[in-house]
Amino acid sequence: MSPYIINTIPETKKHIGFLIFLGIILIQTVFIIIFAYYGLIPILLSAIFTFLFVYTFLSVKRYYFLVCLYFSIFPAMYYLSNFPDIPVGFVWYIGYPLFLLLIFYWMIHIMENKYILSLTTLDVLLILFGSSLFLSAALGYLKGYDREYWLYDFMNLSLYITYFVVLYSPLKNMGKQIFGFISVCAVIISLQFLDAIFKFGGIVILTRIVSEHIHLSQLAFPYIALNMIYTRNKLKKFIFAIAILLIFVGIIISQQRAMWGSTFVMTFILAIIAFYRIHLWLKLHIVKIITAAVIIFIGLTGLFFVVNTSTQGQLYTTLISRGLILFNPVLLKFDESAKVRMHEISDAIDDTKNEFLIGKGLGASLVTRWRFVRHSVVDNSFVFLYWKMGLWGLFTFLSFYLYFFLRGWRLLKKKLSLDERCIVESSLLNFLGLFIIALTNVCIVHYRFILIWATMIAIVESIARKYD
Repeated sequence: MSPYIINTIPETKKHIGFLIFLGIILIQTVFIIIFAYYGLIPILLSAIFTFLFVYTFLSVKRYYFLVCLYFSIFPAMYYLSNFPDIPVGFVWYIGYPLFLLLIFYWMIHIMENKYILSLTTLDVLLILFGSSLFLSAALGYLKGYDREYWLYDFMNLSLYITYFVVLYSPLKNMGKQIFGFISVCAVIISLQFLDAIFKFGGIVILTRIVSEHIHLSQLAFPYIALNMIYTRNKLKKFIFAIAILLIFVGIIISQQRAMWGSTFVMTFILAIIAFYRIHLWLKLHIVKIITAAVIIFIGLTGLFFVVNTSTQGQLYTTLISRGLILFNPVLLKFDESAKVRMHEISDAIDDTKNEFLIGKGLGASLVTRWRFVRHSVVDNSFVFLYWKMGLWGLFTFLSFYLYFFLRGWRLLKKKLSLDERCIVESSLLNFLGLFIIALTNVCIVHYRFILIWATMIAIVESIARKYD
């Protein structure tokens, strides 16, 4: 890049800033006109959002948290009816432009600070996956697939670019703040689920509150638990315990059996970590530990009875009816929903046929004989990738994650700081849980929270580079 271009960036930045500022005023005016019909709350929310937009102007750090907030805390618009007290939902026609603006801010930051991109193995593996993504996008576009399906496939997977945004910006050094921010969002989401279940109730079993954003609990649960294990501050331990209880209740209410299973696995591993890390402390403070365990048990039991009584016993019935299938897979043959999804997965595999190497392309869809509706997503992340991107796409994706797991595992053998250890261990546990859940949905390939997953990987990679 020539010195002239570098020197003109600040001046260009001023012009761009003025234009964007005018655009923000226009957007806010439009929001006021649109939301005037719906009442004061949407207008106030849009005004707050616009203020935050101005506050974060051209700052990668501040603006990232704004984007993260919108992507994390709101249910998708098509699930908004499940949450009667939440007036605003997530929509892609707002979310993706916000993401693209983050990319724009990042590019300005890269040019201003003259970053040198030193690519590592993990970077290269993600670039290879990106090349597969663009190949599949071009293939799907040329085949003339439905543009809406094509766009949703591309938007979700392209969020993995966040990895580079975080790794090559000041965000890479903000792991504690980002993980803490997501944990707070996860607690708020659990409160949303708790509020919703009291609104809807049920007849025999609880109404299932469906929403994707409960998946953030898979990061917050291990991160908060690890902080509770390591900290010696009693007040922090108490706050962390309350947060874990709320997140645990949210996971239960979501009625996602794969998430129940992944949470059970994470809890088991967390118990091993706790015993391994502080086994000497355990011997010296056995009375305190038993007391804490009893208090947590009483807290969970009390919370269960409160919710169960408030729902006329439906919580107990729900746990039994859905838990039986989780712990006894033989009963899956009686689960019509599971049978339909398995057949649809089989149909997607059969649809690939001779295109197994590069897949059918983004935007591919099927009308199955099981539900008689056209759909472009199957409830298995790995089959989804094989269907849309073929063996090459699946191979590059799995290679990227496998290397990340190896990178994180080796990193645990280093003398990490307490914050770094919590980040690395919770990230590995999060992805262990997500890969279990990914067998039953598309949480790692077609959810907006890829923005968060990519952030976690980038922060762990940043920590690893410090010890290389």
